Amino acid sequence: MSELVRLEDIEEFGIAARIPRSGIPPAVLLGVKQLHEVKVIEPAIRELLSDPAQTPHGSTEIADILTTHVSINGHAVSTAFVNKGKATKKVNSTSVAHQFLKLQTIPGLGLIVLCASGEIQDDTRRDFAQTATNIGSRYAILDAVDLARLLISIGRICPRDGALFENGKCRACNLNQSVPLKVEIPVFDEPHCEMIQQEDISVLGKRRYRARIITFLHYPRAILRDVAFRVVSELRNSDYSRNEKARKLAGSGPVHTVVAFIYTDNRDVKNNNWKLRAEYSIDGGRESNGRSEDFRGIQISWNETHDAVRTVIREKSISKSEWIKKVEEVLSDAQAILNSYERLKETHSLGRNEDVGFSRAMSDLAKEAGDLLWRADGGLWPPVDCEDCDRSLESYVMSVHNIFVAFAPWNIHRLDWPVKAQLMNSGEKELPAKLSEFQSHWKRHRN
Repeated sequence: MSELVRLEDIEEFGIAARIPRSGIPPAVLLGVKQLHEVKVIEPAIRELLSDPAQTPHGSTEIADILTTHVSINGHAVSTAFVNKGKATKKVNSTSVAHQFLKLQTIPGLGLIVLCASGEIQDDTRRDFAQTATNIGSRYAILDAVDLARLLISIGRICPRDGALFENGKCRACNLNQSVPLKVEIPVFDEPHCEMIQQEDISVLGKRRYRARIITFLHYPRAILRDVAFRVVSELRNSDYSRNEKARKLAGSGPVHTVVAFIYTDNRDVKNNNWKLRAEYSIDGGRESNGRSEDFRGIQISWNETHDAVRTVIREKSISKSEWIKKVEEVLSDAQAILNSYERLKETHSLGRNEDVGFSRAMSDLAKEAGDLLWRADGGLWPPVDCEDCDRSLESYVMSVHNIFVAFAPWNIHRLDWPVKAQLMNSGEKELPAKLSEFQSHWKRHRN
């Protein structure tokens, strides 16, 4: 299953992620459209990837850049780039179809990237996404704005007009290359944020809201304060109520309290790793305690462990292909354990008295089921879109484990046979429902 990857998701391009798309002025884009694919774009990408190897251009060329020096979530990904410079002002499907076809001949690709300084047409985006689907890889589409962010971040082009630097000076405006870059966001281009949850937590006579918002990871604190203020102001004007009873309970007065948690991605939301917390209260709210600051009437608290937690999450995250491999191995081993269990029941007569041989064999399977339960979790984070399925897998494996738990080393000599038999049968009865629940999630990823 193909998955769209943003510039910010590629670790080697992390330096460019500090420059928001809205910080690239039109004059820079005009300069970027004049850049040569082979002389400027490809060398710049290779510099960021620390991959100096040159691909010979010609009829035998399969990809403009074919490299293993790309990382996503801490894992190396075999990657192919298709680059287009000033010679291709409009990148339509016809101009790149032959290169898309060649990509499908490269085995093991985990990511394909289309990088173009010209205008990328809709049919090209469609066909590139389809190419990724055909080969089962992720894909990224880097347009002129993303290319500008990359080239500015490594000091290759001028942040004013997009012209190349030469001998430490901009060719067009003579700007010194060593002048620190200041990215500005136009006044009417508001910083992007998305409210993913709004809750009505009103109490008697007091209207209260709580919200969760996702915004751009690399916004500086000044912009994040503005985001927080804008969100709080919007919620103060909200008339949302969870039901009519709650509306009557809270009354029709002004909003009393707003609490907003701002995150940088869905993974942070899942782990409650907020970047900042903003709170407004009509009566002034809580006093600043040194860990919060007042900004235009709202109290802002910064989560100082946010970046450290993100690092831990990234280190423990696995790719979708790795997760699917884990799931398939766990399912195969679970079925092997259940097959052994069925054979045991066929070869032993289970009556009112305990069969020592049966119990001993069940104890061995209990150890295998325990190891399998640990592997189903493993302390690793799957991709966000796989989390529900991963939890249902753990629940299914737990049911497998429950069949044998009475025969585990800490139970086998403590429980009498009727209790063991009851627990074994109870675990077996819940298994079909747990398997069905898992399969309903699994078919969205593998069918």
